[in-house]
Amino acid sequence: MVLRFISSTIFLFFSVLLYAQNVSDFFTDDQITKANTALNINSQSEEEKDVILITNLSRIAPKAFASFLEEFISVNSINKSGFTKSLNETFLKSAPSKALTPQPILKQSAKQYAEFAGKSGKVGHYNFKNRMQPLLKQYDLVSENCDYGNEKAIDIVFSLLIDEGIENLGHRNTILNPSNKYIGVSIQPHKKYKVNCVQHFGG
Repeated sequence: MVLRFISSTIFLFFSVLLYAQNVSDFFTDDQITKANTALNINSQSEEEKDVILITNLSRIAPKAFASFLEEFISVNSINKSGFTKSLNETFLKSAPSKALTPQPILKQSAKQYAEFAGKSGKVGHYNFKNRMQPLLKQYDLVSENCDYGNEKAIDIVFSLLIDEGIENLGHRNTILNPSNKYIGVSIQPHKKYKVNCVQHFGG
């Protein structure tokens, strides 16, 4: 059993990239279909489904995602840094991995924590080990990403992937970890940062 404690990110983007219209410019129809594993899951909001879609595209088509990253940075006038450079390099040298499959138990645990954090105003991974114990009955590996202040799926995922200022690149590594097989996502209001997103992973 492995518990992974992943730092939270508060790195705000204000995206003007209309990714729903541009995603097909970078990925094939087959890649989009394979990545869209939450398409028919009614318990996920449309924005949560898009978090899963974009997360999966970064896994199954890393070289295409490098181009998507460059477009995101350019269109949104984001200053390039060592973190954006290293992310681009990671995508260019990475082999594809499988798309994450949504699971209700991970969705529920992510929702519970996102609601708790939102109402309490907490950030980070409060009581992480205790919260993860029920999940370890089903998975050998569990991990958590938290993002604050980003409302749109594309901003949430790019914030976690770029991982600006996080030296161990915990969010990025969790998203791209091929040992992770399953995911649950919840986006909820947050009393301090307006919104927070929690991703739970199982492997």
